[in-house]
Amino acid sequence: MLLPGGGLNSTISFFTGNSPFNAIEEFQGTVIDASPADLRNAPSGQSTGPVEVDRPWESYADDQLGLMDHLGIDKFMVMGFCIGGPFIGKLLERAPNRIPAAVMVQPVGWRPEMRDPKYPGAFWKSGVRR
Repeated sequence: MLLPGGGLNSTISFFTGNSPFNAIEEFQGTVIDASPADLRNAPSGQSTGPVEVDRPWESYADDQLGLMDHLGIDKFMVMGFCIGGPFIGKLLERAPNRIPAAVMVQPVGWRPEMRDPKYPGAFWKSGVRR
């Protein structure tokens, strides 16, 4: 399973635009299918639906595990970019026996030396959120 980056605006188009490499292209033919999905709340995506405010990370894991269930895939490897890292964390928490390998690429997070989440060039530019 491939989880695109892009924060909560994460869509499949990430792999052809902002990704360090096109994972869909790279892994095509080596797995059953690359199965990324747009987040249900991504404005430019093709998936829609509310995020459960009292269990947001779990609702995304519901979608991701539900996709694998729908495809009849019990065990799967997962690679996630940016916000895909935290998604992987929730998947490993919820279904550790289903995921033999996981790769977090460019994961988001907090570091003591970068306390300000508004550092230029990431999610904020000149004080305006992108």
